[in-house]
Amino acid sequence: MKTPLRIAFFVLAACLLLTPVVAHADTAADVAKVESHLKRAQVNLDSVNASIGHRTTPPTGSAAKLSKVRLDQAKGDLDAAGKIVATLPEAAEGVAATSAKYVAAVALHTKLAKILTGSDAPADAPKIKDGEVKLGYPHADNFKNTQFTFRNKVEAPANQLVELHAKLKPVEDQMLINHRTTYAALGAIKEARRQAGFVKDGLAKIPANGQGVAAAKENLALALESIQGSEDYFKPLHAEIMAMIDPAKFPDFDADRKRLGGLSSDYGLDWIFTDDRARAAELFQQRQAAQEELVRIAKTYQRLMQQKTDMGTAIEQTGNAALGSFKEFDDNIVEQKEILPKSIREDLAEAQKYGNEAVAEQKPAFFNGGIPQRMEWAQDKLALLKVIDPEGSKPVVNEYQATKTNLAKQADALKALIIRENRVPATKYTGEDTADIIKVAKSAWAVQQKDAKILAIAMPVEQWSREKKWTYSNGTWYYTDKSRLQIRLIVQDHENPKQAIDRPINIIKDHEKGDKMIGVPFRSFDEALTPSEYYLIENVK
Repeated sequence: MKTPLRIAFFVLAACLLLTPVVAHADTAADVAKVESHLKRAQVNLDSVNASIGHRTTPPTGSAAKLSKVRLDQAKGDLDAAGKIVATLPEAAEGVAATSAKYVAAVALHTKLAKILTGSDAPADAPKIKDGEVKLGYPHADNFKNTQFTFRNKVEAPANQLVELHAKLKPVEDQMLINHRTTYAALGAIKEARRQAGFVKDGLAKIPANGQGVAAAKENLALALESIQGSEDYFKPLHAEIMAMIDPAKFPDFDADRKRLGGLSSDYGLDWIFTDDRARAAELFQQRQAAQEELVRIAKTYQRLMQQKTDMGTAIEQTGNAALGSFKEFDDNIVEQKEILPKSIREDLAEAQKYGNEAVAEQKPAFFNGGIPQRMEWAQDKLALLKVIDPEGSKPVVNEYQATKTNLAKQADALKALIIRENRVPATKYTGEDTADIIKVAKSAWAVQQKDAKILAIAMPVEQWSREKKWTYSNGTWYYTDKSRLQIRLIVQDHENPKQAIDRPINIIKDHEKGDKMIGVPFRSFDEALTPSEYYLIENVK
């Protein structure tokens, strides 16, 4: 059965730390079934308890028949719930609380069944002991009400706390017990003590030698002793759990969640395998580091996830999304290994076809259009293939180099014609920062060629391209938010004054550093050029 992504990130953390998994899908479903049975049973038990729970003698007539029917219905649900409870793993999430509900419901059913059959004399109808006197009105009525409060609001919750304690005590890792369970237990203790105060006050107003009063006081003392025992267990446990999940102990939570969310977003970008293969290659190269970061975060916040805190739920959801993104990315890599070689060879074949036609038919424009376009496609794909499949890419690399060399020879044969046909690209960019961009570009090229004579400037891209990403370097993750744009400086050829050279400058704007811009030349000054990068001076406008 496929593991649901909802628990995948938590399971990852649990397995890595060699701690038990709190729950799984089957256990959760079984707990839900038990809760459903108990909910129906409790409705019937509450109805019967309200009808006969205060009685000192068995009911008769229609009241007895109706109570019996409802108890039988409750028993059917309790029997069904009991069969499931017996199979549940005690350490799993929700099992302890549900088991405690089941035990309490069974106890209430037993009590009501005894009253219904008359086989159990209630505590408020004891035999008269030596020295006791029968209570008259209104003391008898007050004693009856006081005992009702004791049984239902002091003794019953005290017994439930004992049962819950017994269920939770065997849990090997006590920190797996949910903080809401311990919190609810402390709340029940507080309320039981408050109700015990009412019982104590009520007994104080009744003659001490009244029938059953001394026994009632003794029962109250025993119940309070039991409650204290429960508090001795739950109070320090709750404090330890709350200290463990204290948000102050996780100062890097926001940063870790942001990084995990960023990785999830980056690895979930399917379009990079067609539109930004350089980014896909970069992500592949840091894939292992991303996995290790995922594991680190899973370990760091495992307890918060186990406890289902708001922070734990948030980081678990983000982690699950990251796992899904990683899986999709890995699947895409497998696919790319299969399809890229064929796709690259198709691009090379088309480029070579155009090269042959250009030479045979004297069409230099091919070297400014279809040929460089196909070679750029092939180069872009090959850059990714070399990263994801170094060994398998070698034959394709050789084919690419052979095609490139042959096309260069063909272009050289048409060099004069190609240069004659070349035209400066039109400017499309109209941003308010145009002047700043030009200044940065000129400064960047001046480092390469101090005496450069710039004849024209072209900005063929309409707008900046922005990219936000996490990058791993030297054991650290860095967040970057940058925009890129290319500007073309048309510089007079230093070797041939009748020609000009196209000098592309990549402008990078760093939004993390106040939009500071830097320029990076696409080629160095002494790098070999192709005919497509030259212009005749008369064609520079």
